[in-house]
Amino acid sequence: MSLFASVILIAWPAIVVGVFATCKPRRAILIAFVVGWLFLPHIFLKLPGLPDYGKLPATSLGTLLAVLIYDSGRLLSFRPRWPDACWIAWVLCPIASSLSNNLGLYDGLAESWAQFMSWGAPILLGRIYFGASDSLRELALSVVYGAMVYAPLALLETKIGPVLNLRLYGFQASSFMHAARYGGWRPQVFMQTGLALAVWMAAAAFIAFWFWRSGSRGRVFGLPMAVCAPTLMFMTFVCKSGSGLIVLLLGVVSYYSLKLLRTKLPMLLLLVTPALYIATRAAEVLPAETITTTVALVDADRAASLGQRLRQEELFGRHSMIRPLFGWGGWMRGWPRDEEGELIVKVIDGAWTIHISTKGVFGVTAFLATLAIGPWLLFSKVPLRQWMLEQNVAAVALATLVMLYGLDNLMNNMLQPIYELAIGGLISYALAWKPAPRGQRVVLPQVATPTPPHGEPVAV
Repeated sequence: MSLFASVILIAWPAIVVGVFATCKPRRAILIAFVVGWLFLPHIFLKLPGLPDYGKLPATSLGTLLAVLIYDSGRLLSFRPRWPDACWIAWVLCPIASSLSNNLGLYDGLAESWAQFMSWGAPILLGRIYFGASDSLRELALSVVYGAMVYAPLALLETKIGPVLNLRLYGFQASSFMHAARYGGWRPQVFMQTGLALAVWMAAAAFIAFWFWRSGSRGRVFGLPMAVCAPTLMFMTFVCKSGSGLIVLLLGVVSYYSLKLLRTKLPMLLLLVTPALYIATRAAEVLPAETITTTVALVDADRAASLGQRLRQEELFGRHSMIRPLFGWGGWMRGWPRDEEGELIVKVIDGAWTIHISTKGVFGVTAFLATLAIGPWLLFSKVPLRQWMLEQNVAAVALATLVMLYGLDNLMNNMLQPIYELAIGGLISYALAWKPAPRGQRVVLPQVATPTPPHGEPVAV
């Protein structure tokens, strides 16, 4: 870890405050989160007596500080509604886990603070600033902007290897062993892994595709979506990741299922799949052999990697049932061990496996509810016939993105703060939705007075 990387990370909150001084809050938030996530070093600084300090805590802390300085009225006017109970429970559940394991209140508060920085703060900011049609459009396009900036850097790394992080910050974020793929290099740029980059590219590709095929307005660096979408689809293939390709494929299929079938069923299936998968795996109804054998028909190497993750699920799942409600807490107490006390596995990958081990069934339920509440509210409030209207395309595309994010995190554990901003925005958008009277134009979800500085609507 280089001194330069540490200095940049420590200085980032001050830089974010400076960005707020020159931009409207909504745009400043997008700049802070997109630029911070894509370009800050992926390191964690160990601070005595405090939670680890990384790029997402730095961004969340700087953004909240800037909002308090420049737009405190907006923040203080926020009032939680019943859907907020999902993510608030997710933020607070480490306290219950720590107390139930006699780890002390401080341990629980520290873990909850870290979870608030990673999840609660982005969702809260999404609730306050991204609850209207135009703001969700900006949010969706910010993903495409970030991917288009990353595209030439990713192409460069396919030739020279994933070394940009090493050359700028002086360290390698992940092993070169995972970068060699199919006779070449899998790019990583400044992400934590090449897999994270592939999923980001796939998300941007299918959002651009949705905008393009629906005829929705939007340009990125002056380029129409008819150019951005194929470019980012190509980049998803360049990233050489099965997860990225699956996210892209499901995003495109979701669009055509709405366009051609005119039914909510595929979306509802996507929404409940994570919960169904976890339930069937926990009950050992879905054998690992069935899954790996099916995948091996397409790619034997990926089947072997998947088999390791499925073994983790079984070992951690069985061990977590010793303390099922709130889990084992932190400090690797929930890791399965042999009779000599040695770790049976050295790595844990899937988010749900981590959460059921550390936070139990309560934590996993809160996690799934946090991911599902925004899309579910949107799909239940907005009539299907209006999903592809200009004012709703960004919201429906982001809801699909959040659901795919939840699906991807069954096997992986990758935070993406833009998606968490989207969760908050979708909740506010759906809560403010008012159906138009029959025969009249659609009423956009906007909130009336009081109007804060900058003329942006207040979230409800």
